[in-house]
Amino acid sequence: MREMEILAENIRKYRFLKGLTQKRLAEEIGISKDYLYKIEKVRIPNIGMKLMSRFAYALDIETHILLQEENESMALRLIISQENFETLKRLLNEIIRELRQKNFGTLNLKRLLGEIVKRPGGKE
Repeated sequence: MREMEILAENIRKYRFLKGLTQKRLAEEIGISKDYLYKIEKVRIPNIGMKLMSRFAYALDIETHILLQEENESMALRLIISQENFETLKRLLNEIIRELRQKNFGTLNLKRLLGEIVKRPGGKE
């Protein structure tokens, strides 16, 4: 049963991170919204590999990830591509430069940014 709890948690998490509603994800993989709700609430004892593969495809992740317990940092690394990460880093550096030009004092914004990048969400 623990596997279904992990699966349900990961489906919810990646659905949320992709900005998908239950209805939209259910439509994409060809099941009813009610059935998806039951999967996410662990009211279904198990699902087949074919359905799990459809979930993974719709959520843009590898199938095995649906069964892995993950921390927040791992999930963010999967979602943010290297290209997007570099773009985000460049934009944050521009914001820091802009804040310094406007005299925002002695805040060590670069150190703060480094901490945020190392620990997404401020957690390790």
